Amino acid sequence: MSNLSSHTAPRPRLPVEGDLFAGNYRVLSLLGAGTSSKVYLGLHTGNQRRVALKVFDMAGVEERSVWRERFVQEAELIAELRSTYTVTLYDSGEDPEGRLYQVMEYVPGITIEERVRQEGAFSEIRTVRILRQVLESLKEAHLRGILHRDIKPSNILLFDEMGEVDCVKVLDFGVATRLDDTQTDSRRGELVVGTPRYMSPEQLQGGQLGAASDLYSVGLLAVFMMTGEHPFHNPDLAIEAKVMGQIGDLTADVEISPRLKNTINRLLKASASERYPDAAAVIAAIETLAKLPDTHAPTVEIPSGFPMTAEVRGAPTAHYMQTGEATLSMLVKNGASAIIPAKNSETWWPWVLAVVIGIALIAVLLAL
Repeated sequence: MSNLSSHTAPRPRLPVEGDLFAGNYRVLSLLGAGTSSKVYLGLHTGNQRRVALKVFDMAGVEERSVWRERFVQEAELIAELRSTYTVTLYDSGEDPEGRLYQVMEYVPGITIEERVRQEGAFSEIRTVRILRQVLESLKEAHLRGILHRDIKPSNILLFDEMGEVDCVKVLDFGVATRLDDTQTDSRRGELVVGTPRYMSPEQLQGGQLGAASDLYSVGLLAVFMMTGEHPFHNPDLAIEAKVMGQIGDLTADVEISPRLKNTINRLLKASASERYPDAAAVIAAIETLAKLPDTHAPTVEIPSGFPMTAEVRGAPTAHYMQTGEATLSMLVKNGASAIIPAKNSETWWPWVLAVVIGIALIAVLLAL
C-alpha cells in the first residue's frame, strides 16, 4: 500500500451498482453510508459469496489523512479478531484507482437500535443474552489489546441463524485503537473520539482508556435495550452528568432483578476502578441470568382441537407437532422452557369409569 502521508491524488470515483470492484467483487447495491465510508453489497465473482464492501469516502471529510489512517488501522485491528460475535474481515487494500476498501462478511440483519424502534424495549432475559454475546466479542478484543471505543445500539447487529434468534455481530471498529495507545488522538489535538451519549467519563475527558471504558458503554447499551430510549435525551447534559458522576439510577423505572440492576450500576460507576475489571467478570455476573426462561416473551399457544394446551416462553421460533393421538412434542429453541399443563382430570375420568363399568357388565353377561 502506498505511503499515507504522500497520497495526494484527487478523490477517486466511488463505485456504483454493476461495477467490478478490485477485480473480484461485483457491486450489487448501496447498503449504507457513514462519516468517512460507504458500504455496498457485493458478490465475489469466483466463489459467489455475498460480501459487504466498505469503501473509504473522502467527500465532506476534514482531516482526510487522519480518517484515512483510521480506515487502514480499522482493517488491521479487525484482521486480528476471531470471535464469532465480531464481524469477520476477508480482505482489505487499495485498488488500482486509489480507493481504500475492506471486504467483510455480509450478515443480513438489523441493528439493536432499529429493532428497539420496531418492537420497543426488550425483556430482561433477552437483554442479558444479547449483552453476553457483545461481551464475548469485547473479551477477545481486549485480550488482544484492542479497545472498540464506540459501543452503541447502532453498532450491534442482530440476526437469526440456524434456528437461533438474536445472534450478535459487533460492527464498526472505525475509531478502535490499541489499549496501550489511547492517547494518540490527544496528540493529534482531538480530545474526544466516539459517540458522546455512549462514552465513558474518562473518554469524554480525553483521558487514558482501558477495558472499563468499553464496559461503561455496555452498561448504557443495556439501559437502552431495557427502556427503549437512549440513556440521555440531551447529549450535552449527558456529558455534564457523566463527568460529574451524577447520572443517577438509569434503570429506576424498569422492573428488573436486583442482580442485573447491580450489574448495570457497577458498569456505570463514574470511576473506572470501581467497574468490573474486564468483560469476563461481567459475563460471570450475568451467566445465571442468561440461562433463565424469558417470562416476558410472547407465548405460543396450541391450536384448539388438541386435548392439552401448552405455552412456550422465550422461544420466538418454537415449533410443535402432533406425533400421535393426544401426544404433543415441543421442539423449543434458544434454551427456552416449555410448560405443558397436565390434563384436566374432570375431563377424562367419566370416560374411564364408563369403560370399566361396560367391561364388568359384559363379564357378568358372559358368566350367565
